[in-house]
Amino acid sequence: MSKITVEKRKTGKIASNTLLARIEDCEKQGQYKLDISHMSLSQLPAVEISVAPRISILLAFSNQLYKLPPLIHFRNLTTLDISRNCLVDLEDMRLSILHHLNHLDISRNKLTSLPLDMFKLPVLETIICHRNQIVSIDYKYNRVKVASLEGI
Repeated sequence: MSKITVEKRKTGKIASNTLLARIEDCEKQGQYKLDISHMSLSQLPAVEISVAPRISILLAFSNQLYKLPPLIHFRNLTTLDISRNCLVDLEDMRLSILHHLNHLDISRNKLTSLPLDMFKLPVLETIICHRNQIVSIDYKYNRVKVASLEGI
C-alpha cells in the first residue's frame, strides 16, 4: 500500500490527497460532507461507496469531470457543488432522485442545457449556473432561484 500524503488546508485541518483516503477519512470520522475537490479527477468511480448514504454535502469542484454517473448512492444530498469541471451534460446523473437537494452549483462547465427533471426536485431552491454555454432556461418552475445567470 502506498504512503498517504496529506496537505494542510487554510482551516488548519489535515486532508488526504487521494480519493480513497478522503472517502476513508470521511467514513472514519462520521462526516456528512465529502470533499473531493481539486483532485484532477476525470471521472467518479462507479463503485458503491458505503459512506455515500450519510453524505449530505458533496464537493467535487475544480476537477476535470466530463461526465458523472447516476448519483443513486447519494440520495441524501442537500448540497452538490460540481462547478469548475468539463461537464457537457447532466442527463445521466439522474438528478430527479435527489429529493433532498436544495443547493446546486454547476457553474463554469460546458453545459448547453439543463435537464427539466431537476426543476421538479421538491426542495431545490438555488441553482448556480453561470459561465456555461446555456442559451435559455425554461422558467416554468419559478419557485427555484436560478442564480448567477450573467454570461449564459
